[in-house]
Amino acid sequence: MKLMHTYHSNAMEGNTLTLQETKIVLEEITISGKSLREHIEASNTARAFDLVGDMARGKVPINHVSIQRLHEVVTSGLPEDAGRYRTDNIRITGVVKTPPDR
Repeated sequence: MKLMHTYHSNAMEGNTLTLQETKIVLEEITISGKSLREHIEASNTARAFDLVGDMARGKVPINHVSIQRLHEVVTSGLPEDAGRYRTDNIRITGVVKTPPDR
C-alpha cells in the first residue's frame, strides 16, 4: 500500500518514476536517468505514509504541529518552505480542476 500511495501521490505532482522505479527507490537504489528530486520525492512520500500511519494509530496526535511536521517530511530536501503553510497557488498535473486559492 505504501508503494502504491507513494507512486500515485508523486505522479500527480509530475514525478516520472514508474511504479517499478518507485519500488527500487524505496529500496534505496538510485535509478539512472531520473532526477535526484524524483528520488527524494519518492523517499519522502513513503516516510510521510509511515507518519500518517502513526497518526491513525494514535501514536502521534493530529494537530497543527503534526500536520506541519507531515508537510516537512514530504518536502524535506526540496523547497525552502518545508513545514510551513503554502503562500502560492498550485496546479495538479493532469487535472482540469484547480485547488482553491490559498
